[in-house]
Amino acid sequence: MPITLLFTDVEGSTALFEKAGADYEAAMRVHHALIRAEVARHDGREFHEAGDGFKVAFHDPAKALNCAVAIQRGIEAEPWPPSVGALRVRVALHTGEAELRDGQYRGLAMNRAARILAATHGRQILCSGAAAQSLEGSLPVGVRLEKLGLFRLRGIAEPEPLHQIVHPALRRAGSGKSRN
Repeated sequence: MPITLLFTDVEGSTALFEKAGADYEAAMRVHHALIRAEVARHDGREFHEAGDGFKVAFHDPAKALNCAVAIQRGIEAEPWPPSVGALRVRVALHTGEAELRDGQYRGLAMNRAARILAATHGRQILCSGAAAQSLEGSLPVGVRLEKLGLFRLRGIAEPEPLHQIVHPALRRAGSGKSRN
């Protein structure tokens, strides 16, 4: 059964934790609550949390995309402690076949989603070619997919077409400015 996977991770989390200590731990509680609220609101199924990252599955790719945008908007709007600064969350989407066994999804789709997340920068939402194809015709108003090209992902034989999710209310990865 095809599902759309949404993986998240905080860029530079180890350095932030070392620098901000208790403030970082408090920020992570807010971060986790924000992500879990959006996952629930968009009918996602959280199946793994690892420190500062989440793995979530969706049966509807459009809901996965809307959740990804809502997560980034929520993260950008949050007044983080000065010692932590603005969190730079990376989000990856991939649509593929996965088997649910013992509460965990298994299969090559998991590996591909993890490799796409590793290629993603903070404040960025990247999706695979398969996810982009599954989203055709269901992009929300104002959202577009920007083709970035073919990328070699570690351990994956064929290059993967990657697309960046562009939304006017989100800052572009690497900048402090909103996109227009």
